[in-house]
Amino acid sequence: MARSRANDPNQQQLDLGDQYLNRPLAAEGDNVYFAMLPDPMTAARIGRYLDGLKTERGFVESPRPARVLHISLCPLGLYQNLSLKRLDDAMQAASLVRHHRFDIALDRLISFGSKQNPSLVFAGDDGTVGVSDLYEALRKALARLRPRLSIPKAIKPHLTGFYRGAIPKEILLESPFKWTAHEFVLVRSCRGQSRLEPLGSWPLIDPSRSI
Repeated sequence: MARSRANDPNQQQLDLGDQYLNRPLAAEGDNVYFAMLPDPMTAARIGRYLDGLKTERGFVESPRPARVLHISLCPLGLYQNLSLKRLDDAMQAASLVRHHRFDIALDRLISFGSKQNPSLVFAGDDGTVGVSDLYEALRKALARLRPRLSIPKAIKPHLTGFYRGAIPKEILLESPFKWTAHEFVLVRSCRGQSRLEPLGSWPLIDPSRSI
């Protein structure tokens, strides 16, 4: 079983150690990335909305399960290709990030990605500013420890509802999905299992405390 370690008592990450070295073969396509997760109640609300949307729009594909809903921050690559050193460096970089908690609000559904095969995602302009700011802090921390790592300079924060589900125009939500971000996480997305395996988590700072 993985052991917890931390440079800071407020930060939690997994000591992968022997667990990583003796890991079973990963399914091809398992990705590892930093992400923001909605709280369980919000995830359940989004899940119910997506189930209703599938029926309303007649989508063939099922929506993403509530348990795997997330906003991606920064990908590290395929799990089977990552060295223990690269994972450890990424975790060390995450431990350097100091950022206050912030509110997230997703107020619209849009088609995202290629025109031929777009995904249907939740987005929010002002409601995702905190996500972009956190990404910038994480990007800089990663660049300091792994200067050769290819990291986009910016992201378009979104939460994927359907991998395939084009709509002719964006849908404005009458009631945006909102939650307060208390942490960011590092996860392994297990392909074909609709499961996120946690590898580490780093809490954001309570606003009553100074950075």
